[in-house]
Amino acid sequence: MRPGEEEELLALAERLRHLETIRERLARALALLTEREAQDLLALAAKEVRAAARHDPALEALAEELSGAAEAVRAVARELEDHLEGLDLDPEELDRVEARLSLLERLKRKYGPTLEDVLAHARKAREELARMEGGRSGFRRWSASSRPSTRR
Repeated sequence: MRPGEEEELLALAERLRHLETIRERLARALALLTEREAQDLLALAAKEVRAAARHDPALEALAEELSGAAEAVRAVARELEDHLEGLDLDPEELDRVEARLSLLERLKRKYGPTLEDVLAHARKAREELARMEGGRSGFRRWSASSRPSTRR
């Protein structure tokens, strides 16, 4: 266990539970962003505003924003495509994530309401065990050296 693990697992479980919906929506968004018409319209708008900026220099900034928007759309489309390609589901992954979340929930019920409480309890238990083991070895040395001799 580590701090933040539960939040990461909850987010992963949510993603895995809705993987098909995510795939469908990303595919639709990607189709919309990669349509030549959408990119062509942005490029055409930038060209028109740039032409108007020849007569009104204040418009040059808007033409640059439109050009930047067209490039941003292309960049987002590439990222969506990469993300979509990375959405592979191991059928057992959701089961593993939910089993781990279940274990964390049981530990929280037993040792405290948060994972930080569980981790604090584990630290205290390790410290106590270390003290006991340190004391036990000292006890063994003492008990071995202080036993009365049974030889006569």
